Amino acid sequence: MKKTLAILSALAIAATPAVFAADTVVSTTTGGATTTTATTMGTGTVTTFTPGSALVIKTEKEPMTYQLGSDVTYVNSTGAVVEASMIKAGVPVQVHYVERDGAMVADRVIVEESTTTTTTTVEE
Repeated sequence: MKKTLAILSALAIAATPAVFAADTVVSTTTGGATTTTATTMGTGTVTTFTPGSALVIKTEKEPMTYQLGSDVTYVNSTGAVVEASMIKAGVPVQVHYVERDGAMVADRVIVEESTTTTTTTVEE
């Protein structure tokens, strides 16, 4: 029985899609014409954030500037909505965006959890 559960668990994990795909292609048909839009993800650390306007992140290669769409959503790594005030310089983020008219327009910003730990020593 344990062996069967282990195999089923392994299969379930292998069949689960990744939460954040590098590229997602969406096709929309309107009036007989099909439009294909690629949603892409950028990862880095916030350098500049102007709510309702733009977000600049530092990536491994170069800074990237994203326009913020009117429907942009800010979430944490579990998908729960967070306040835009959590986005500030130094915060690691993932940005989901689409290219429109030569600009990268963000529709979702994921605030990554901080991995730093603070240790306090108390002398007795």
